[in-house]
Amino acid sequence: IYLYFDAHKGNIKAIFDAKALTNKRTAAASALASAYLSREDSRSLLMIGTGALSVNLIRAHAGVRPLEDIYIYGRNAQKALAVAEELRDEVLHRRLILFPAPRSPQSPLSWVNILLPANILIWLALTKRICVRPTMTPY
Repeated sequence: IYLYFDAHKGNIKAIFDAKALTNKRTAAASALASAYLSREDSRSLLMIGTGALSVNLIRAHAGVRPLEDIYIYGRNAQKALAVAEELRDEVLHRRLILFPAPRSPQSPLSWVNILLPANILIWLALTKRICVRPTMTPY
């Protein structure tokens, strides 16, 4: 829990759920980085993972790039569907596509504009190298 106090009177002005606030802050930081590192004309995003951050990450990235296609990959098809359902009414004029890869989401790496892994371990497992651009160009 985060508490926001009035600086002059000392009374509580707001109470925030720590987990929800952290998820939104993390997504905002990721989208800010994407605003500088991804191409301005990026039209597609692949979200790898369906955990607590996935919905906020997609929302934030859709706010900084003109995304048309949002691919959602998750090991659990029901969780991927739940993420798509939660976002369906929010990301108007964008296609939400479940990406049901049988073993690995490697195939879209050559054509998706923004790759958004849920954590750094997924990123390293996919690329087997350190990359700085969504085009997967190593530095």
